[in-house]
Amino acid sequence: MRVFLEVVGVLAVIQGVGAAISESGWFVINLLPVLDGHELFAGIAVAVLGTATCLAAASQSSRNVQKKERR
Repeated sequence: MRVFLEVVGVLAVIQGVGAAISESGWFVINLLPVLDGHELFAGIAVAVLGTATCLAAASQSSRNVQKKERR
């Protein structure tokens, strides 16, 4: 599960940063017509959510290590 979260998080960060830099949206952002005109904000939001996902994966990893140390 940790690896899956890391991969999804990194892909989201790449997608979000790319969309924020180009300001025209990338793959996911262009597929959602509701985001037309809001590509920059959507890119930033996707990058932030990707970062949070990566942090959640790291947190899950550290909890597993702590559980093993207690045993």
